[in-house]
Amino acid sequence: MKHKLIQHSVFCILLSVLCLLYSVICTPSFASAESIQVSPVIEELSIKPGKTTTYPLVIANNSDQPIGIHADVTNFEASSYSSPLISWTSVSPSNIIIPSNEKKSITVTILPPANIKKGGYYAGIFLTPFVDKEKVPNAPVILTRIGTLILAQYGETDYTNLKEKVQIKNFSFNKLIYENSPFDFHFTVTNNYFTHFNAKPFVTVTTLFGKSEMLAISDKSILPGKSKTWNESITSKLFSPFYKVHLVVSVGAGNFITSDTYLIEFPGLHIILIIFLLLLLGIIATYHKRLRKAIFILLTGKD
Repeated sequence: MKHKLIQHSVFCILLSVLCLLYSVICTPSFASAESIQVSPVIEELSIKPGKTTTYPLVIANNSDQPIGIHADVTNFEASSYSSPLISWTSVSPSNIIIPSNEKKSITVTILPPANIKKGGYYAGIFLTPFVDKEKVPNAPVILTRIGTLILAQYGETDYTNLKEKVQIKNFSFNKLIYENSPFDFHFTVTNNYFTHFNAKPFVTVTTLFGKSEMLAISDKSILPGKSKTWNESITSKLFSPFYKVHLVVSVGAGNFITSDTYLIEFPGLHIILIIFLLLLLGIIATYHKRLRKAIFILLTGKD
């Protein structure tokens, strides 16, 4: 019985090794997203009711083998909301073969109806690599899609109104007290305007003594009804125990929104905390001895 159990274990181990070797040697390799480049990644354009707008979407194959591409128009993000821009947009051709190290383009056509409302619309074009035949019959095929974004707008942007409908939320540092820089912070910008805009943040750090420096932060496009969060870090050349940090977010055409927060820099804080804890423990230990002595005197009447 023991001999059969050993044989069974050896057989299972050999079978596992063979399966692993098969998966490494025989599993077909398919084009990955790294071998494909698309331009533009984000297309911003103006549309008019009942008028056709087109632009080329250029796809580059940087691999050493031909790659098939299937293009389809859909929501750019997982959501129950379906943008009307999806039904107005088509791509041609939707399936192409791109030779090795070459580029091809597909035409994106947008035809909105004549009765559209002023506003911002967005949709995604996803490019899915495919192969012309299976290298291993019935093998699972895992493909990586590449997404591009269409931002279409009908109507002029009223930046004064946009400013009133954009907010900075949760602007704060990850800690109130730092020993030294960098200082990590975060903030969120929400967009309640009818179209997208490009948010360009700047941070001004001012010391207790009035010295200041300005730091630029990467900008982000924010879709209508959406929010974007920044997680950033400041490495300041200034030194002060107290800082005021002023955040400015430009929304376009000279309009901006602001928010303020504060932080404290306390070098050697961990050493001071250790000393404080040791003193506190010493006080507790001394108090504990006196308390025990007082109880002993109270119960026994002896000093």
